[in-house]
Amino acid sequence: MLEAPNLSKAAIAAHLDCAYGLTAVEVTFLPLGADVNTAVYRVVTDDGARYFLKARKGHFDATSVIVPRFLSDHGIKQVIPPLRAQAGQLWVDLTSFRLVLYSFVEGLNGYEVKLSDRHWAALGAALRALHTLEVPQSLACDIRREAYSSRWRARVRKFLVRVERDSFTDPVAADLAAV
Repeated sequence: MLEAPNLSKAAIAAHLDCAYGLTAVEVTFLPLGADVNTAVYRVVTDDGARYFLKARKGHFDATSVIVPRFLSDHGIKQVIPPLRAQAGQLWVDLTSFRLVLYSFVEGLNGYEVKLSDRHWAALGAALRALHTLEVPQSLACDIRREAYSSRWRARVRKFLVRVERDSFTDPVAADLAAV
């Protein structure tokens, strides 16, 4: 989400205090991500600890927080797990938002830094651990799987044929066809 939602920083701070026992002295909206239903914040507490907070509005897929917690709990340290609230849950509700709290990790991602041989080896080890971990059936059955439907490929093929065959008077359609 690139614009802050209608969610006050004071309400976030109060809710973090109540649910996590954290005294937030700074709540900063971060204009990151491509999900229009999820806002993210950096939270700094009175003891100087920093956290990454996701505020999700709309559909919430619980496996998106349960699986990373499971992976981290089973030794895959490269996964940043959601933190548990004082009552043990992995997310808390604030008005129409689900809040998920993480440790804040400062740094660059793999798109911003060329990986060294050591980085590639660590990535390979993490992927091996991920792919060899036995996931309980109760969790595995909740993980969405890609169906590899041809539906969208067929639509793109139709579009490409139409672009080659037809001419467009609408300037926006003509520009898109040119692309």
